Amino acid sequence: MYAISPDDGSVIRTFDGHLDAISCVIVTFTDDIFITGSNDCHVKIWDLAVYTCLNELNIGLSPIISLSVTDDNTFLLVACADNTIDVRSLATGTSIYRIRDHKSLVTSLTTAPDCSHAVVGCKNRNIYIIDIHSGKIVHTLSGTSLPILSIHATSDNHFLFSATEEEVHVWHMDIGYAQRKDGSDHTDVVTCMAITKDGSMAATGSRDHLLKLWNLELSDQFQGNLRGHTAPVTCAAFSHDGAFVVSGSEDKRVLVWSASLGALVTDFRRHTGEILSVSVTVDNERVLSADVNNALKCWYAETGEQLLSCSGPSHMVSVTPDSKYVFSGEKDNSARLWTLSDGNVVQKITHADTITCITIASDSKYAVTGSTDMSLKIWEVATGKLTQVLVGHEGTVSCVAIADHYQFVISGSHDNTLIIWSMQAGSVKQVLCGHRDHVTSVKLTTDGSICISASLDGILIVWSTQYGRQVTIFDMHQPVLDLQISFDAGHVIVMLEGSSCLPMLCLHNSPATDVKSQTQVNIDFDVESVILPIKPRSHQRHTSASHNEEGSSSIENSPPLSIASRNYNSRSSDRVKDLRRTGQGSMGALSQSLTSLNIVTDPQTKSTTMSTLAERSSSTHSLEQPLVKRAPPVPPVPKSKACMIL
Repeated sequence: MYAISPDDGSVIRTFDGHLDAISCVIVTFTDDIFITGSNDCHVKIWDLAVYTCLNELNIGLSPIISLSVTDDNTFLLVACADNTIDVRSLATGTSIYRIRDHKSLVTSLTTAPDCSHAVVGCKNRNIYIIDIHSGKIVHTLSGTSLPILSIHATSDNHFLFSATEEEVHVWHMDIGYAQRKDGSDHTDVVTCMAITKDGSMAATGSRDHLLKLWNLELSDQFQGNLRGHTAPVTCAAFSHDGAFVVSGSEDKRVLVWSASLGALVTDFRRHTGEILSVSVTVDNERVLSADVNNALKCWYAETGEQLLSCSGPSHMVSVTPDSKYVFSGEKDNSARLWTLSDGNVVQKITHADTITCITIASDSKYAVTGSTDMSLKIWEVATGKLTQVLVGHEGTVSCVAIADHYQFVISGSHDNTLIIWSMQAGSVKQVLCGHRDHVTSVKLTTDGSICISASLDGILIVWSTQYGRQVTIFDMHQPVLDLQISFDAGHVIVMLEGSSCLPMLCLHNSPATDVKSQTQVNIDFDVESVILPIKPRSHQRHTSASHNEEGSSSIENSPPLSIASRNYNSRSSDRVKDLRRTGQGSMGALSQSLTSLNIVTDPQTKSTTMSTLAERSSSTHSLEQPLVKRAPPVPPVPKSKACMIL
């Protein structure tokens, strides 16, 4: 046997000692030891540092077929030609027991990352999952038409890949797992999640009262627990620059945390009910929070100083990217569009039935709403004017996303389909079929080349929007409620129904990864000519006349707004121009996209985590160095200014 240099292919070392052909060789997880098995019925354990033999084991009278060692270097498993598996201590070489229950020739052998289970592929076409500590078979997987040649378990203990001469099978390993000792597991249902714009960090909140931080650039490494809430966490949001994260809870409090230090910056306690949502303005200075009592409050993130308090609809709160306007609804067929600076209502927007979703264009000029009336409506944000009605779904519109530079709108529905709409003509460009249950979420990359959809069928589908075809599929094996992605879909986090697990995915070689940042490119479009005004045209279920009537509600229908604190004029910042289109490749290139799946509840994280950030939290509400730099104060609006109620 030879050790060969990967640089020039030269022989570094020759290993002698076996008396017959070497049948298998493995290297331990720590890369310091390698083990060889031979037809001479012996196993040799070698030191990689000094190239010496540490131990030689006489297994018996049967040739060695396969070897495996647990990741913690505790157990060595030796499969022999007599249909047995010898389990030994790697440190001493002592035989612990032999496994014979599989009763067939072993063709492939591996150990699970939990270091407690072995996976055995056999000539009888079965796969056996064996408890190493007891030697008992805990699961038998069958269904292949040919003998198993190779098997491999994923690092999260959830999936198993097996190969035969003609097929590759993917199995779900239902063996359970122990909680990790680093405290990264949530102990109750995950209720909210957030991801930074650049996809470098994620936050997850749970009914266990904890907010957890994750570094997505370091293989989803757990950063620490943020302890401070005394009730389930209900919502979370990052600042646009990723410097801090805001969390709301059923304890009626909103907390602002430093993302880098994990320290508590502000504890906002002016709400009287459970917090429903939190949003951070584009200047990274202000937070808008809403509670179940229909109270909406705008305040400084650094100090907690309240700038605006008003009463109005507090569901589906969406702040425009330029932070000038806010949409909010009340779980009915209407929503309010109002100004964040003073709470004045711009327009009341309506559908024929309950509004279910809303999205806003990146330049804050247009918004799109979806409804149980199976339609979508496009609104001009500055005026609240209805500009287009999109009809084509055969079920409730559950989610919607809008591409930058107004290429198209994509919507998901309870009819199990997604539709890509032309914003210019209001017509259907593509109907995407592939889900078997209600579509619950859809997200677009900033260049519009890729979208990802989620469904109650437990499937995530990555689509090419140019070709309307599937690029890849992820099976979560549980209903998916929502997903969040980075601007290029390099990182995806997924919320499962009623689960304490939160899968984190990585999409490699996506066409969108050609765009390196959100400020890399410019868009040169004449917005005035992009969206056509409403014109009479036939619809399957709704007439354009009825939509015009619904969308023409005026500001006069809204009573005055009560102001509980001083008014505030938001300072508008220069808007960074939107991203350009990324060059589209062929479907052949798309089909070569590589994907990997990491479940954050992986019990065997092979990296050292930071100490709990909460231990370093300060009891004060500010840091020595301010979290955000606040511009000079703007004079308040005169008290005599008229205000309207939401």
